[in-house]
Amino acid sequence: DIMTFAKGSGFVLQIESSAGSGTFVTVGCQRSTSNATSVEGIDVTSKCSMPHRVMIEGGVRSNDITVSGLYDNSAGQILFEAAANSGAITNFRLLTPDTNDEREGPYQISGYTKTGEHTDAVGFDATLVSAGAPTDTPAS
Repeated sequence: DIMTFAKGSGFVLQIESSAGSGTFVTVGCQRSTSNATSVEGIDVTSKCSMPHRVMIEGGVRSNDITVSGLYDNSAGQILFEAAANSGAITNFRLLTPDTNDEREGPYQISGYTKTGEHTDAVGFDATLVSAGAPTDTPAS
């Protein structure tokens, strides 16, 4: 049984080019992109359930995306920086082209850093937090 792994270079973040357009452009020259999903559980532990914790289904689900790369002055990079500076909730798409998976939804850029060393290209790092339920489109 040979396992197939998706190449990391295909895991990219895109930003919607204008609100509601459904057209997305890639954000900068990404070096690293990651996606983390978590659930803040609902703890209903009481003296009746001791000594064990009791959780009920549900809770607050969140999705965080982190991205870093080189600033390339492209349309996607300029839109991304504008969204970071305004705090706007913007539609983003996370693509995995090797497997054709997509995650799309509203996010807010909660942290953005632009860096420039005298011996290196201008870079950027950002964290995006979900601002609603993302939609997953698995490979067909």
